[in-house]
Amino acid sequence: MKAESREQKEKLILQMKQSTEECGLFKGHPEEFKKYFEHVRSLRSNKKPNYTYLRRLFRNLFHRNRFEYDYVFDWTELKFLEELKRKKGTGDG
Repeated sequence: MKAESREQKEKLILQMKQSTEECGLFKGHPEEFKKYFEHVRSLRSNKKPNYTYLRRLFRNLFHRNRFEYDYVFDWTELKFLEELKRKKGTGDG
């Protein structure tokens, strides 16, 4: 996006954010995702998100769905599987 000044660029970004419609993006998904994007979209470029509010949104969703916090993440599972594959390939495991 090209602009004459930083201020003009920030105005253009804000206009773009405000004019973006959801286009069914959140259909079939929890309301928290829509609220997250509404919050972020409402921010001026120099403002920080309300992280406490956003964490609470997703923490409440997590508990409402009765998920269990097991400390297993996609990236740790992937790393474990890659390591396991590597060990089998070298005869170490």
